[in-house]
Amino acid sequence: MVLALCVSRDGSLWIGTYGSGLILHQDGDRTLWVGTLKGLYRIRKGVSTYVPSDISRTIAIRTIHAGLNGEIWIGHTMGLGRVENDRLVDFGSQLGVSLKGVSSFAETPDRSLWFGATSGLYRLKQRKVSALKVADGLASDTVRALRVDNRGTLGSAPTAD
Repeated sequence: MVLALCVSRDGSLWIGTYGSGLILHQDGDRTLWVGTLKGLYRIRKGVSTYVPSDISRTIAIRTIHAGLNGEIWIGHTMGLGRVENDRLVDFGSQLGVSLKGVSSFAETPDRSLWFGATSGLYRLKQRKVSALKVADGLASDTVRALRVDNRGTLGSAPTAD
């Protein structure tokens, strides 16, 4: 199943799939971040390096997001991660939140980081997390895709329960 499409600066089309594909992001210092079913890799100056994880050696990466402040956010099967000091750390536990299956990110103009997971839609602002779920009006607790339009409005694509 295709989860993501991206056209690179050179016109290449990259396709991220669920279960058999790759997810990637190239940041401002020309580092290419590659998410796989077996973890996160960094390609810099043609050299591929496995990014050690505090979470699990066999973590499946679902999405990668470069934050407005330059941080690298990782959505994975075990929850929410962030690259800190060349390690993938479990950021959800730092916030005191138990998450599973983070598969999408978006940032709104107010610098809120939104992420969709198998357990709802979450907003991170100033190190505080709030959640929206079916009980709050979401169509489903599983949110697979997020997008911010040119007016700064957040849209989500939940799956049918």
